[in-house]
Amino acid sequence: MTDFVAKITDRDEAEIAIASGADMLELSGPQKLDAALLQPLLAAVAGRSTLAAYVGTPSEAADARALRIGTLLIDVDPGPALEAFAAPLRPTSSIAVVHADNPAILASLPEIFPRLVRAGFGGILVDVSSRGQGRLLDHMDIAALASLADVCGAAGLTVGFSGGLEAPDIARLLPLRPATLHFDKALREPHETTGRYDPKAMRIIRDLIPTGSGERALPSQADRKIDRRLHAEAHRDETDRVFVHDVVLPVAIGVYDVEQGRTQRVRFNVDVEIRRLDHHVADMRDVFSYDLILDSIRLLAGRGHVGLVETLAEDLAGRLLAHPRVENVTIRVEKLDVIEGAVGVEIKRRRNAQSALRQLFGKSGETPAR
Repeated sequence: MTDFVAKITDRDEAEIAIASGADMLELSGPQKLDAALLQPLLAAVAGRSTLAAYVGTPSEAADARALRIGTLLIDVDPGPALEAFAAPLRPTSSIAVVHADNPAILASLPEIFPRLVRAGFGGILVDVSSRGQGRLLDHMDIAALASLADVCGAAGLTVGFSGGLEAPDIARLLPLRPATLHFDKALREPHETTGRYDPKAMRIIRDLIPTGSGERALPSQADRKIDRRLHAEAHRDETDRVFVHDVVLPVAIGVYDVEQGRTQRVRFNVDVEIRRLDHHVADMRDVFSYDLILDSIRLLAGRGHVGLVETLAEDLAGRLLAHPRVENVTIRVEKLDVIEGAVGVEIKRRRNAQSALRQLFGKSGETPAR
């Protein structure tokens, strides 16, 4: 399960975040670890949510532990200081923060991972170094983040994502199974880090991140249940089409000897038909984004050598049909460097009702116990 982490600066924001269903609160702003300034906030949060905070030194880690802050976010220092955060100062959870805009740190991660495990860190948080450095996805694409998540999993570490995340990013990041997604400006008016908390924006983020008890219904959905049922019946057979056309990427592909050890240009055209909603599209909760198609293409294109265009097309179809709203897909994959023109394959695949049930409810097709 992925936790929704809301960055807060004071007690009032903590109250709004808790009421909106945030799983964890991250301390942000000028109060840092000042016990006097934090006492009202700590008293309000006690027993209702967990707190996370950035710390820069072992002494700050000790202060945070004394304040019963459950999760420490510690910038990775590949030098000897890393081990200084080990067992005696470790609270319930210690997370190492790595910056996507620092290539040197990213390159050293395979060597740092064993040290993190020995020092008692439970995972890493991928962030950007400061608010002026852009968004996480400006620095690392989905394929790079997926590769990092795989390496973390193999090392026994969780992974979380932060850094200017917005509502459309959630559906793109959830397939990587992050432990946490951290939000700041996306929760505020008008999407600025200094703006006031916007409960509606927080509710959108909350509803886009599944919880252990399944998706949360919006109050407005319950109020309009009958109207929506009638609308769904009237438009039962209607679909919408989301498409991505003429995307060309270098792909290691081919079965001939001459095709080994190099990439070729491959063009993708993808049309996805999704079930029409039982209400008008209002926000990102109602959207199957074209980014999901693009991310799937990039993940497959970057996974290593593949022999056949048919394999690429089938794997892409399988990924997209796993989404519960997708009814069918048409996928055209073309190699552009074989002849003056293109060669390839076009496939059409439809959701199988029984496999759709398995995707939603497990192997038996029955609703699992909660």
